[in-house]
Amino acid sequence: CTRFKTELGVKTLPKVRSPYLDDSFENTQDKPGKFARTAASHLMKLLFAARLSRPDLLVAITRLATRVSKWQENHDKHLVRLFSYVEHAADLEMFGTLSSKDLEDCTLVLWVDADLASDLDTAKSTTGCFLEISSRDGTRTWPVAWKCKKQGSTASSTCESEYIALSTSLKSEALPLL
Repeated sequence: CTRFKTELGVKTLPKVRSPYLDDSFENTQDKPGKFARTAASHLMKLLFAARLSRPDLLVAITRLATRVSKWQENHDKHLVRLFSYVEHAADLEMFGTLSSKDLEDCTLVLWVDADLASDLDTAKSTTGCFLEISSRDGTRTWPVAWKCKKQGSTASSTCESEYIALSTSLKSEALPLL
């Protein structure tokens, strides 16, 4: 955040509740953005942290990362919003607890979700999953894996996008761990 604020020329960023701007900021301008040269560097630093401990940032980062080769002024606004959220939500943390008593009867729990046609350029959906180990009674859990990924094809319904999310998450995360 410090490096980004220095490049932006500000001392603080506004407090925001989410890393997203609404869709009215998409594809509204053709001028190259101020961060066209450095956006990839800023985003990859955030992506490293998100892959380790902040799954809440993955969608925002990866959506902006698809724009680095055609960066426009409106993407600058999205990047400022993302860093504003990161700066003011830096204290969020993920944690887990399990007991050695859970070893014999713990279970894998896979949480899966998808949206329908969220990418405005391709109309493709995004898969999200979160995998955790849970005690039998569900009171203790340990996060194991998470991901978000644009789907390879355009789903024709919410049901189809959810099924694709479940199928790919089972194959790539849950079944290998099981």
